[in-house]
Order: sequence, then C-alpha cells, then structure tokens
Amino acid sequence: GWNQAQLAAPALRQTWPRPGSAAQQLAELANGVALLIHVSPLGLIHPATLHAPLAGIAIVAPHHPADDQPGGIATLLRPELDFLRPQPAQLFAAVQMLLRAPTRRTALAASARGHLLAHHIWPHRHSQLN
Repeated sequence: GWNQAQLAAPALRQTWPRPGSAAQQLAELANGVALLIHVSPLGLIHPATLHAPLAGIAIVAPHHPADDQPGGIATLLRPELDFLRPQPAQLFAAVQMLLRAPTRRTALAASARGHLLAHHIWPHRHSQLN
C-alpha cells in the first residue's frame, strides 16, 4: 500500500525551485508521488500546488466554501475534470479510491495540465514545459 511519504510532496514545499530545465524539475517532482492532497483552512491555493498536474500528479482538494472565490482552486482548475473535489467527510474515501485507480489519477492530471497550459501559463513557459 501507499504510505504517507508517498502521498506527500515535500519537494513542493522544501526544494522548489530547483536547478535544471522545467521539464527536469517536473519529472523529479513526480518521482514516487501518487497524488497531492490540497487542504487549506482558508480555501486558498498555493501556487506551487499547480506544479503537481504539470508533473503528472493528480490533485484531491476537499470542497471548501472559498473554492470559487479569488485564489480558490476552482478559479484555476475545473472540479471533477481537473481535480477531485469530495466533501470533507469523504476525503479519505476519495484518496483511497484514487490510489486504486491509476487511470483516473492520470486522467485528472492530464486534464489539469492541459487546462493550465491553455489558460494559466505564459506562452514562453508553455514551450519550455513541452
């Protein structure tokens, strides 16, 4: 099974940015990470969270009343298409389901990556990531 070290993405918090190309950085970030759980007491998304789908990592973010407010995750990514948004009480079950469903994780990450590249990344950065 998956342990906490595999669910966490310490590289997002501790070692970003890293030397090397953007593609190398994202590949290193994705090494061994199954998914990212985004939980914010205020409902705000940290910009580093958006590196996860660019690295092929799916995001699970429990529903928060501020999701649709400026700075909320639903203003940048589309719920259920780009990230899984369970009710808070269902977070654990949603994480378990995604850990057993690699195809669904891959689909969420790919959808989020496409959406971010099309709508939230400057064109010159987009060319560096491809």
